[in-house]
Amino acid sequence: MPEPDYKNADGSLKVSQVPHTQITLRLAGAFHSKAGVYNRYRMRGYIPQDAVCIIAINLWDVPHAWADDKEFWVRALYGVGDRFVSLDQEGNAAVQGRKRRELLRGAAVHDTEVAPVLSENQADTAGVIGSSFDAGNLRSPLGDDFALMPHATARFPYPTGFIGRGIELKLKKAAEAGAWDVDTVDYGALEPQGPNTMSVEYKGEAYEAVWQVAGRELAVTAAGRSITQPINRTIDPTVLAADVAKMMLGYYDVEARDD
Repeated sequence: MPEPDYKNADGSLKVSQVPHTQITLRLAGAFHSKAGVYNRYRMRGYIPQDAVCIIAINLWDVPHAWADDKEFWVRALYGVGDRFVSLDQEGNAAVQGRKRRELLRGAAVHDTEVAPVLSENQADTAGVIGSSFDAGNLRSPLGDDFALMPHATARFPYPTGFIGRGIELKLKKAAEAGAWDVDTVDYGALEPQGPNTMSVEYKGEAYEAVWQVAGRELAVTAAGRSITQPINRTIDPTVLAADVAKMMLGYYDVEARDD
């Protein structure tokens, strides 16, 4: 994977194309390499035949991929392709969705399977736990970035809540043949709260602030303006809301003095 190039020869910024196919192939290749190791472990008796095996893949060092990790997980593991839309003669969107594919032509001699966790050939692998963080520079509690993605028909599946960190996908066959309904459990998200009113002191004066939580997003309103802030279960929303409100009051105070 080449490093992204965001500047022209004169140093000015330019648009950089995201190499979706190459990223997808790299992640799918990582799955197949690790699944092969598991299979050899089984054949040699290093692990039991009925062991629950979960493959771990980290995409931090893959250029472009870390910024849109969930997109590339579903591309590489479930065969989800590009978005498409079909227009009727009046210009209305008649059909829209995502393409579906099982193979991608890679640099290797053979095609690469890009839907391994839907394939019976890979059913000995229970699923994949994906991470997009740099292990040496965590930006949130350990495991909060995890995405646990199951094999659709695993021979030896793991129980729901097996990891209990980040998000966990759950698949259920849909009415449409070959389709799946996907539920997502987010272990880091908070239950909806608010709107709640609180008093915040700034420079000896009391100001009213309003905050509310939805999932992983905290919204705070103070001094007639609003801002959103990422949040997870390890953070007390009242403490973070007060800190954010004070930061907003200080910022707008400086802004007013500059004017």
